[in-house]
Order: sequence, then structure tokens, then C-alpha cells
Amino acid sequence: MLEHTKRAAAALLTLLVVACGGDDAASPPTTAAVAETSTTSTTEAEETTTTTEAEEETTTTTVPALPAGQTAGVDDFDDNGEGDPTCGEQDFGAGLVLRVYCDREAYASSPPEGVTLVEGSLYRFPTDNEAFDMTDISADAIVARDSADERVFVFVFNSDALFATGSSDILAPATFDNLIARINQLTPGARIQVRGHTDGTGDPASNQALSERRSASVQAYLTEHGVQAAEVAAVGLGQTQPLAVEDGDAGRSFNRRVEVVIRPAA
Repeated sequence: MLEHTKRAAAALLTLLVVACGGDDAASPPTTAAVAETSTTSTTEAEETTTTTEAEEETTTTTVPALPAGQTAGVDDFDDNGEGDPTCGEQDFGAGLVLRVYCDREAYASSPPEGVTLVEGSLYRFPTDNEAFDMTDISADAIVARDSADERVFVFVFNSDALFATGSSDILAPATFDNLIARINQLTPGARIQVRGHTDGTGDPASNQALSERRSASVQAYLTEHGVQAAEVAAVGLGQTQPLAVEDGDAGRSFNRRVEVVIRPAA
């Protein structure tokens, strides 16, 4: 009877242990769950660290600074995705002050055979005949920026095709008719300056007077034939602003010119 009672008590104790979860076999799942949670937390921490490092890398990326003396440019004439830097300004007289590109040789136009450009010639600036339709306009179109980084167009006409020697009477008005049409279409309300130039032969005073008469003649033609401009000014510079070295007829002819400077309205 006593032995039977002991066996019954032992069986009851076993049932109580199992029912209350006290069996050691139930412990491993709990340990596995903890390990799984720890792994997940570690992975999330690694992802957070990676994201932070990527953000820091993006933040610290900087654009290389321009060399001393250079200013960031606005126009991208060499199509490299960046504005072409400028290195100061140059005064071409009578209020025409232009930003000078650092790499002048990259923009210098090829002069005609027998012509050597002077240092600082306007032809060191980009020539862009795509900005204006130059059909039937006997001029070169030069593009630049002034000291305020405003765009300036300079149209250069050779005087030998416009005037007889020593004269200011326009022989080829059609080229100015076409220029007027382009100005009215593309830059109405612009400010215009007409600039007359001669070569360096002869009397400087006579050359100055001739350059003034020629610029005034072109000024009158533009205004009388309907150019839509806020103002049209005229100035003569005589032989003071050569484009080319005058070591032959080609250089002298290249310097005999009329420039029409156009500053588009803001």
C-alpha cells in the first residue's frame, strides 16, 4: 500500500512539471528566438551604418576650386559641361569692356592668309554664327560677356566692302537691311553702338574723322530703316584699336572695319 502511494505521488509530480512548462526540453526554442532577434538587430545596424556612410560620402563631394585669378564663366563654348572661366577684363575703347577668356588660343578665330592678330584682338573671342542667322550679312559675329557678365554680340564688317576709299557713303546697304531684320527678330529693344575704325596709314587726325563719319553713316542707316533698338550710338576710334599687325596690305585691310555692338535688352 505504501509503495503504491509513492508511485502515485511521483506520477502526479511529473504531470505537474509538464503542465507548468518546467521541462528542460522547452528551453532551446527560447534560446533560438533570442539569437534570431540578435541577428536581425545586427543586420539593421549594419544597414544604418552603410546608409550613413553613403550620405557622408555624398555630402563631402566638392567641385574643384578654380585657379587663382579665374572667375567661373557663363558660356560653355567647348561643350565640356562647364562654363568657360574668364581671367579679367579688357578695354577695347569707347565703353566696350569685355571679360577675357583664360584659354584665348582655344577661341581665337583663324584670320585670313597674311594676317597676324595683335595681342588682345577681338578675334580672341569665340565667333558664333549660329546665335544669329548670318545669311546675306557680310560680317563675323563675335560673342562675349561684359564686366557685368551680360551677353554682348559684336558684328565686324570690313570697310572695303562697305565704302569707297576715303568715303562714308554706304555701297552695300543690303547687308545692313538683313542685320536690321535679325536684330528686330532676335534682340528687339537692344542697345547698339556703331564703331568706326581705320588702318594706321596716313594722318591720324584724318583717320579719326573718317572713322567718325563712317560710324555715323551706319548709325543713320539703322535708325532710318526701322531698327528696333533702345538706342543707337556712333563712335569713331580711328587707328587706335587695330585687330591685326600692319605688316602688309592684308593686315591693313583687316583693320579697316565697322563694328556693330549689340547689347540685348534684359
